Amino acid sequence: MLEMSDFPVIKEETVALDFEPLGLAGHHFVLPHPSNLRRFTIEKKKGRAIQLDLHQPLKSTPKAPTIILFPGCAGNSNDLINIARRFAADGFLAWTVDYSVGDVARQDFSEYTISELVVDVSLVVDFVHQFSGVDQAQLFIAGHSFGSFSSFLYAARNHDPRIKAVIGICPVYDVVELGFNHFNELTQKFTRLGRHLRIFAKRSKRQLKKVVFFFWRLTGKLFVIKRNGSWAVLTKVFLDDIIGVNSREKVLGDIAGIEQPCLLLYGENDPWISEDNVLEIYADIKNDHKAMKVLKGEGHLPLDEKGADLIYKYTVAFLKQYCPIIPVKGA
Repeated sequence: MLEMSDFPVIKEETVALDFEPLGLAGHHFVLPHPSNLRRFTIEKKKGRAIQLDLHQPLKSTPKAPTIILFPGCAGNSNDLINIARRFAADGFLAWTVDYSVGDVARQDFSEYTISELVVDVSLVVDFVHQFSGVDQAQLFIAGHSFGSFSSFLYAARNHDPRIKAVIGICPVYDVVELGFNHFNELTQKFTRLGRHLRIFAKRSKRQLKKVVFFFWRLTGKLFVIKRNGSWAVLTKVFLDDIIGVNSREKVLGDIAGIEQPCLLLYGENDPWISEDNVLEIYADIKNDHKAMKVLKGEGHLPLDEKGADLIYKYTVAFLKQYCPIIPVKGA
């Protein structure tokens, strides 16, 4: 059984994050990075490993409510620091994760698939659940973007009673829909022409999907986002996994069976995930313990202080409603 130890006084560093979403406005964040984080490693096959950072409450308790935060595509534990710190300040053990695949700096996307992310979620849950400071009656998972995709699929397909609630932040469930939303945002730069292009894309979505998949298979690459100067490249392996295992229809069908309380959070100005996309997920979740909230003024990357405040506020209120044993201060 792993044990917790006392933390030294927090010393602050900063981590700079630059995102350039293919023709749309770029985003720059400077995030605080506490130097006293505890890092753990989960070894996998083929020399791969998952890295976890533990954000421990300043006041140590024998058992604490616990939330695991999974990053989006091209993301890592740094992205979720602002969110994790708020939960840690409120008495949670907050864990942030680096998946075993999808390292942008190393261009490590050869095995990056949604199925592989779900495997990582499973291994992380196993690891965290047996950590000595975790209150096993209060273990929650949350994901951003593809992290939401993998978290919801883990909950849907495993029916794991250890997980007491699932939170999706800007949830992705359909890569093709994400692409069309992005295209619609790009055409906003044009007035009359843009409107015609959007109408054409809407009417021809099925045919355009086939064309995109054809070129994706032909080249084996789809460039989706640039992080700190390096492109995230989704490969043919990712495409085959989407078509064969995690298609839109399959994913929505599985999500319908999630048994845990579910909270969906989405950015008001998200260029990739529309309100209609989130409503579709919400409608497909068949249990009654669910909620949906808009992050006002935020886009697809609610990683700043304001975005973290909103995510924390809505999540704690949701957990207090559906998991009322949580002894947190709340917002």
